Amino acid sequence: MNAGASAADATRPIVIRTANLVLRPLGAGDRALYVSLYSCRAVMEHVGVPLGVAAADRAFAAVLRQTTASPPRARYWSIRRRGDGQPCGLVSVVVDPGGMSAELGILLNRSAQRTGASTELIGSLLPHLAGDGLGWLWTRHLSGNSAAERLMARVGFERQTTADGLEYWRHGLQTGDRRGSDDPFAMPAYTG
Repeated sequence: MNAGASAADATRPIVIRTANLVLRPLGAGDRALYVSLYSCRAVMEHVGVPLGVAAADRAFAAVLRQTTASPPRARYWSIRRRGDGQPCGLVSVVVDPGGMSAELGILLNRSAQRTGASTELIGSLLPHLAGDGLGWLWTRHLSGNSAAERLMARVGFERQTTADGLEYWRHGLQTGDRRGSDDPFAMPAYTG
């Protein structure tokens, strides 16, 4: 971590504006967006099994508890189009136990997919997260998701491994890109 930065810094709520998007900290008013994304078969096609509405509701309540814990270990944003303010997705950064790394997750509704939104939001998030003291980010997607593979390579993530039908990627945020003991790719028992 950077001197003076902590895992709690990586979870402080901020609003991020890009050319076409606004990322706002997830709040109680985002329930419908969260449930609609996690229960949609088309959105979840390359992510995992869609949740039922009741399960997505419970997951949303758990996310809100996670973001308000002391200290919070995650940051979630709703993604809205800048022009009309319409919600189009979610992004999460969940800090790993050692505080040196975090998992990045993005879910976009169908209208925001293949528009460059993921490239734009990752490009805007990386400088914020590097300033928060995280050493690196990791992400995963279902094997065979060629769009996610192209995205991860385009924004500077490096493919690490494939396990249990998932592809794992990482992006070093700090100079020196050191790997700590909380590195999920270094732990043989880690299966995602």
